[in-house]
Amino acid sequence: MLAVSFFSTSRAIPASCQTNWKIHWNRQYPNFSKFTPFSNPGVILPGETINDTIRFVGMVWNTPSWEEFMGHVCIQYGPLLYSLHPREQIRSECDLVVTSLQKGQKSDIFGRCVSYWDQIGVENMARSLISNYDQCLRRRDMKQGSPSLDSSMCYIHPLATVYATNLLEKTSRVAFNLLEWLGPSPFSADWFGVCSALRILLSDSINQILDKLNTLLMQPVADTLEYLHQVDICNDVQTVRNFFDLLAILQNEDESVCGFLSDDHSREEYLDKGAIIIDAVLGVAVDEEVCSDALTGFISLYDQYGAICYLITGWNLTSDLSRQRFCGELVAAFSDNSPYIPNSYVFQAHDLTRFIYANEGQVLPNFSFIEAVNVLGAFLRSESLSAGLVLLCDVFELFLSEIKPTVQSMCTTLRSDSAAAVEKACIALFPQSPNSPYFHPSMRIPTGPYVIVTGVDMTRKLFELSEISRDHVCSALDTYFHSSSNLQSMIRFGLDVYIAEILPIADKICKDYDSVINYIQNQSYLEVRKFQKRVRIILDFILTHLGFSDRHQLCQTIDTGIDISSGRAKIKLAETMEKQVLLFLTDSGRCKESAQSFQRIFVEFNVESEFLEFLTHYTGYMSLSSACENLNGFFDPGLCNGKLFVMNPF
Repeated sequence: MLAVSFFSTSRAIPASCQTNWKIHWNRQYPNFSKFTPFSNPGVILPGETINDTIRFVGMVWNTPSWEEFMGHVCIQYGPLLYSLHPREQIRSECDLVVTSLQKGQKSDIFGRCVSYWDQIGVENMARSLISNYDQCLRRRDMKQGSPSLDSSMCYIHPLATVYATNLLEKTSRVAFNLLEWLGPSPFSADWFGVCSALRILLSDSINQILDKLNTLLMQPVADTLEYLHQVDICNDVQTVRNFFDLLAILQNEDESVCGFLSDDHSREEYLDKGAIIIDAVLGVAVDEEVCSDALTGFISLYDQYGAICYLITGWNLTSDLSRQRFCGELVAAFSDNSPYIPNSYVFQAHDLTRFIYANEGQVLPNFSFIEAVNVLGAFLRSESLSAGLVLLCDVFELFLSEIKPTVQSMCTTLRSDSAAAVEKACIALFPQSPNSPYFHPSMRIPTGPYVIVTGVDMTRKLFELSEISRDHVCSALDTYFHSSSNLQSMIRFGLDVYIAEILPIADKICKDYDSVINYIQNQSYLEVRKFQKRVRIILDFILTHLGFSDRHQLCQTIDTGIDISSGRAKIKLAETMEKQVLLFLTDSGRCKESAQSFQRIFVEFNVESEFLEFLTHYTGYMSLSSACENLNGFFDPGLCNGKLFVMNPF
């Protein structure tokens, strides 16, 4: 009865609403430490009920701008937060927001963001990661630069000290590029992620993959060059100078990298130089003259490695003639016109543990270094990664099957040209721990890293970020919060991103439904009938909430929205599902049906508790109908014709 009387006296929202942008900072609050939440039905805090909270959320849900959203939050809850945590920053921030709304001006999001960023001290925290640089330098000076572990490692510390100040900025560029390319799924830190990446890449050509990797490498190479210039590393470490001299030979340039680093350059020049270095390194295998010059330079600088090179390659690279012949073989192997035809490799000994490198240049028994290079060249000439893996199967299937029998089934699946089948076979390759939750190849459970990386990807897309740096982030926030977006658009966007990651998981369960359910049933402590009843009740809630008549209709809809090659969900499907997920907020019929279906789950799992008692005690509503009617009224997009009205401030 208390809940009914409380809600019945609530102030009705008028047909035409206006907001008085004024905060009552002197508002008095009771002693919250003596209050027990829900001691009265639906009452969270003195004067604040679940109904009031839902009403407020419903109003700000349709707020046309973030400026007004923050204004409503400040008016409604600013004084409360200030009374609990009397920090002037809370009051000053809210006053700035409300003043901007009163004057019809835009808040300076960029300036406040920069101020907060500097207060946090990201750069200072990064520098503190390198604590022993000065001590390292003192040790080096005392030893007068004598060769030792300390002196040779000291040059890393100035590099790391300078680099750490922008570490987040540099690494975020690479991370965001990877997310743009592959999406969050491959970064779940489990085998499902590895196999997901394989499926995504299968249809890409080898050249596309290499070009993307080159683009990803260009940023960190340019970053490294920029910071090597700042710490003047060429004057400290002879090994580094030798390495840079070798790079100059590869680039066929008179100026060494150390010469380049001796002058100041723009960011674009560092990027260009990074691209040149990457191309030069890759050019060793496609240009006979560059290859020969590179080997000559390498041997002259590192002649002590000549014996190791001979052991690995089987070629005496200290000889001019041998180097020329070796480079001829190498370049021919990577040529588009290579006559090499891959043959199946047969391991005669049938016991890899007995193999020793008895002959120089043998990668495997009766399989030379040059043969391995020819196989690699043929792989790189493949039209797609899928075709390249089939080629590797043609060569090594018999050999690898003796080590791991499941390789044969994987190769058979690769030849079937089904990306989905390859992904499933890939998962089956990896042994599962008895304690691992990933107990079924069609039942992927999102890991913590997967959820976090998906959130990072959502943030990247939402604010259109390409890196994490002060000016870039603050500029992006300023642009976003002054755009036409609002709370509703942000939540819908976030749901789109997460649903897009859940749908491929649901698709796999759909395609292997009986097997998944049977496996879970075998692991369950419930007797069969009880287990099956719970499955039906949970499935009924999912179908009801999403508006589907049966499981087959749901699975068919999901199947049509999954890209066959990559296994990713199409944007249109994710948006459709997101609308169904949130439809209960504005559709009374859907709300009541979903609530009734959830009630059956509650009753099934809480046999000692009455659902309506639970509903009344924690929400204050006496029935599902009244709860849905209030909810739908509060989230009505036409409320106040776009002008939002805040109830009596809490």
